Amino acid sequence: DRLDDEYADGWRRMLMVLPAGSYTGIMASSQWWTMPQTKRDSLTAALPAWLAAHPDATLGVYVGFAILDPCKLCMNFCWSCIDCNTGAPDCDVCVECTGMPSAHLPLSTVPDDMCIVHQNIEPWITAGIDEMWFDHAGGADTAIWDAMLRLAGNPDYTGRIQFVTEPIIIDGQGGGANEPVPDALNRMASVSLRRYFEIFGANAPIEAWTFDPATTEVHAMFRDDEYCIDQVPGDGDPCTDCPDWCGNMLDSAGIDVVYDYMQRGYVPQPRGAMSAEYVRRILDQNVTSLPCPRDLDADGDVDADDADRLATNIGMTTAATLYHGDVDFDDDVDIIDYFLLVSHEGFPGPCN
Repeated sequence: DRLDDEYADGWRRMLMVLPAGSYTGIMASSQWWTMPQTKRDSLTAALPAWLAAHPDATLGVYVGFAILDPCKLCMNFCWSCIDCNTGAPDCDVCVECTGMPSAHLPLSTVPDDMCIVHQNIEPWITAGIDEMWFDHAGGADTAIWDAMLRLAGNPDYTGRIQFVTEPIIIDGQGGGANEPVPDALNRMASVSLRRYFEIFGANAPIEAWTFDPATTEVHAMFRDDEYCIDQVPGDGDPCTDCPDWCGNMLDSAGIDVVYDYMQRGYVPQPRGAMSAEYVRRILDQNVTSLPCPRDLDADGDVDADDADRLATNIGMTTAATLYHGDVDFDDDVDIIDYFLLVSHEGFPGPCN
């Protein structure tokens, strides 16, 4: 049902996150062999059938990278596990991991490791998955992303499945200008949360964190709780409930943040209803089904800000979307769009 709903909203490239269900602590619970047999049987039957009925859609799965016993939940480090023998917040042994060795990065030179990797990749390929996104497989830790790049270059998977690493691989110059590693970006796609780009990329030239989508695929993951938007204006705090990394620097509008990343060559990956609406407005993706399409900046009302946005874009004759002010959906922005916006019943006012 979830896939059907997303498909109806216009999504064609979709990613399943934790289809095995979440677990207390840092667990790679999307690994195939951590799922109950009933869930494996269900996915084996349902995914190929759904993809056959939707041939223009593709599915990916977000999984953990560290390995251990593929039949246990202990597929990743238990650093923050709270379901432990002692109950202490800093304990490092989960109940299911008691007596087991620590999880580790898969080593291409160790046959047992590659066997575990194979056991957790092949069933997804058989089920029709064509992308695997590996959590905690990039960043500035050379040991981690070197192992990930070796896996991505494994001829067993060439042409059969695409690997994506998280976060984007950077040079890791402590205190220096953190910049993406070009050779790594040429070998596989990368994804990072917006805050990663803002924190780690802020001390490097913007050109270093801008990409050509024709040659490099870098995804920016947008979560609904990571926009720098003051939740309580007028309370004296310039950024109430903003994420800590915002540094009291407010976003002009969340939708403009997403648009700016797209203009710099990123693939937007929304992780929440609000972020998904931003992308749909920017791409004109089934926007007629939106509850308030004239709310151009998607801030919950239709007011002068929306009218100003539309007025700025009047004169666009092609490729205009709802983001630009094409409220009559004819691919341009003209005086008719402006009239429809400002003359709409309830302007200015909240969406209803």
